[in-house]
Amino acid sequence: MSHLSSNIKAISRTAAIVLVVAIVVIAGAAAGFYYSMTPSPATSTTSMTSESSMAPLSKSSVTFTLPWLAAGYNAPFYVAIDQGFFKAQGLDVSISEGTGSGVAIRAVAAGTFDFAEADLPTALVAISKGVDVVSVAAVDQNTGLSAIALQSMHKLTTPSDLSGLTWGYHPGGAGPTAFQAFLTANNIQGSSIKGNTSIGYPEEAFVMSGSVDFITEFVDYEAVNVVDKGYAVSLLPFTQYGVSEYGFGILTNSAMLKDHPDTVKAFLAGALQGELYTIQHPMDAITSLNNHVSSTNVTLLRDQLASAFAYKLWTSSDTDANGLWWQTSAKWQAMGQYLTGVLGSTPVDYTKVFTNDFLPSNRAFPTNPGTITGANVPGIGFNLTVSATGKTS
Repeated sequence: MSHLSSNIKAISRTAAIVLVVAIVVIAGAAAGFYYSMTPSPATSTTSMTSESSMAPLSKSSVTFTLPWLAAGYNAPFYVAIDQGFFKAQGLDVSISEGTGSGVAIRAVAAGTFDFAEADLPTALVAISKGVDVVSVAAVDQNTGLSAIALQSMHKLTTPSDLSGLTWGYHPGGAGPTAFQAFLTANNIQGSSIKGNTSIGYPEEAFVMSGSVDFITEFVDYEAVNVVDKGYAVSLLPFTQYGVSEYGFGILTNSAMLKDHPDTVKAFLAGALQGELYTIQHPMDAITSLNNHVSSTNVTLLRDQLASAFAYKLWTSSDTDANGLWWQTSAKWQAMGQYLTGVLGSTPVDYTKVFTNDFLPSNRAFPTNPGTITGANVPGIGFNLTVSATGKTS
């Protein structure tokens, strides 16, 4: 189908990554964790000045993988390069696109990458099965995952509307893990779903073609991509139906925390400055991102970032109290309760799956956020002007 051609081309850009990461995944081994969490309070400053390391970095060349192809919400990392925020920290950062959160998690555990952005509930499942990763920042305070269907085929108004439908998912992505939490939160038996199909990337192509009835993917990525192709969507965002989970976060492994703590702090400081800049100058941030992924439609990138803002994925009551990227043991444990059926057999030590120790102190949400107008914000509206604080018109 002609409307799928751009998606198919996007897959080829990641073919080489798939091969390399696949080799590393086989070689990956689990190890212990070294750090427990110690709170570091946020301040009220909104300064764009970087926090610099007091001593030369032990590791200045840093590798970082995204969970998937670069999207609008990934702009902060590219801004941190273009605005010199990483450089000010003494870092030379290279960013790779990924092929799913599960793959990114295992790649950073194996040491192929120093850092990864990935879905934190998926990381929790991996940790429970011995994979050596630690969350050092919860970028998405709320998951952007949702059940996504074509409105012309299925009008989803309640979770029970999924009964009897065929679910499509990719086993390497974040959707299957979060969907289990969604089913648990809404007392839905998985057996009520008519069937499920392990599908490939891009997942939205399968729902657009009618191969499956719905997919479980992101309101600020796959849902935007479907709307961009001219299809109206019907959504059940998981956060609106009882699922209190983090979305994407930044992960590293125990060796980085033990051997290169200064590098971890520097990377987070540079990336956080990138996010603050993106909140204040969203269209400039999209320009930076598009300069690095020029084959991507800039309108699509803009709508993806607008959707992340509209659904308030980056903020929560915890960020109001403690600043951006803050993590709590209570929320991690709540995630674990939703995911009991898919966690490993060894009890999870929630003091070791994450740490706030390496976060920079200047993490308060800016008092002067910018706005961005999205042509299509799925499930909310068209030509919508959005602030990082949420919908404005």
